[in-house]
Amino acid sequence: MRLPLVWTFRSVVGINELCHLSVSHSLVMKHTLYQQQQEQKRWILHPHARHLKVFDQLLHNEFCDSKQQIAQYTQRVFQFIHYAIHAVPYYRDRQSSYTLNSKCFSLDHLTGLPRLEKHEVQTHYTSMNTQALPSGFKIAGAIKSSGTTGEPVKVLYTENSLQAFAFYKQREYRSWGLNPGKSFLSLRPPSDLPLLKGQRLKKGQALKLSAWRYLGGYFNTGSELYLSDRTPIDLIVEFVETQKPDYLLTMAGTLEHMALAYSGLGHRSSMAGVLSISQQLTDSMRGLAEKHVSANIYQNYGLNEVGLVAMRCPHSNHYHVHNENVVIEIINQQGQPCQPGEQGKLLVTNVSNPAMPLIRYDTDDFATVPESPCPCGRTQQSFIKLRGRYRRTAHLPEGTWEFWDNIVNVFSDAHPEDMHPIKQYQLHQLTADHYHLKLKTTEPVADRLKQQIYRAYKTVYGQRSINLQIKPMAAIDSPGKKFQNFVSDVVPAE
Repeated sequence: MRLPLVWTFRSVVGINELCHLSVSHSLVMKHTLYQQQQEQKRWILHPHARHLKVFDQLLHNEFCDSKQQIAQYTQRVFQFIHYAIHAVPYYRDRQSSYTLNSKCFSLDHLTGLPRLEKHEVQTHYTSMNTQALPSGFKIAGAIKSSGTTGEPVKVLYTENSLQAFAFYKQREYRSWGLNPGKSFLSLRPPSDLPLLKGQRLKKGQALKLSAWRYLGGYFNTGSELYLSDRTPIDLIVEFVETQKPDYLLTMAGTLEHMALAYSGLGHRSSMAGVLSISQQLTDSMRGLAEKHVSANIYQNYGLNEVGLVAMRCPHSNHYHVHNENVVIEIINQQGQPCQPGEQGKLLVTNVSNPAMPLIRYDTDDFATVPESPCPCGRTQQSFIKLRGRYRRTAHLPEGTWEFWDNIVNVFSDAHPEDMHPIKQYQLHQLTADHYHLKLKTTEPVADRLKQQIYRAYKTVYGQRSINLQIKPMAAIDSPGKKFQNFVSDVVPAE
């Protein structure tokens, strides 16, 4: 059985954004569009990819007429929900009574569907897989989330969905004005880097490839360097100073650590721009990085479960959503859409991955609805003031970051039976080597998992007495603020 489904690269503005742009805003839009058209000319496609129109289409979508966008966007959401109810057992069993009428369907109908929590995806993984892919789609495999709030979430992907990652990545780089002919440095955990002779990169070990990852298959690009972010910070700075990459991609915590190291050198790095990923980059962290590492700090937002969600505009603090990939909602405690200026929970619906639809997926992050359109003139959905998890790694005692990384790896690699009862966790650092590991769990913690956790401690702190308490509990308190999966009593407050 195959169901017809139309997938086009189009996007629309959000429910709360204006449908009519003022004359002055329209002029700004035309100016920004012209600038982006000039930027696009720097991206030279390889001969085998010159037939592709997707990159120009993505640029067009960013400045598409608002009314047209809303109509296209609504139809896209309708098609995806209709497909999920008919092709995916999980949605068919739960939403068979949900009324769908293409003539009267609007974006407000999304609020009539339940939120999808992480534990639901974990529990119902098999029934959430499609039974009938649309024509032209092929299964590529499964991807796991980072597991930073409990058992990792596994999501089935199509080849089309994975390929589109490069499309949105190019949109981000082009929007920020990155020159594809320059060199890049990716400073990330070894598990996220290419292998060297079949092995993960070790501390201080570097790898150089002739083209940018993901985009080198489509465009003429400069080279890309890869270095483990477990490398001591002084060696990282030395590497940057000697190799002089033009751009850097790294996690926010590592970037903050680099900024502090550069502050002692008395000069800023020569890098033209830095992309901060994965962790929240707070205002103070961003200011420090702009002062000591690069004046141009770029940010995006994504989830392993759905791919790239949004990019931070170079003209403002708006995050522009990749609406070809996802639809976002920002809801209050009552589950209703937030008003302009109001902060709420960020939900995403992945409308481009029919292998395993995630409809109204709770990201566990918070964002604020903008009170006015972005000054750049883009008409995609947008949000501001993203609040996710962050770690002030630069201020942590030696060994803390390595131990935290070990804990994340334990939970990512643990036996599924051991992880199934664990719904959330939080590592609380009391002193330099003293920790409480709080586990929200429905059953006693498995001895096998405890031993893995204790080994992770000894890997960092040697044969000294283990100063780590594993604390099972029914709930982990996080009064009055966003839940943090790592908290430390020795880190200065933001």
